[in-house]
Amino acid sequence: MKTTTPKLLSIPDAAKALGVDHGTVREWVKRTVDPLPSVVVGRGDGKHVRRKVVMSEVDEWLVRQAGKEGGTS
Repeated sequence: MKTTTPKLLSIPDAAKALGVDHGTVREWVKRTVDPLPSVVVGRGDGKHVRRKVVMSEVDEWLVRQAGKEGGTS
């Protein structure tokens, strides 16, 4: 069985792909309710977690956000 590795983008690269500020993407991945799909890929300086956005799951996430009152805010 062949497995596929999902496309992972850094926060700044995901922000460019989504056409939003990288601070907005950071807020979305940190949300407690339905955060933007991401995975931990390491710890930067020992204090901060390094995350990558799972791009294959973003379209479905955006659809869910559009269905919620207030959008992705």
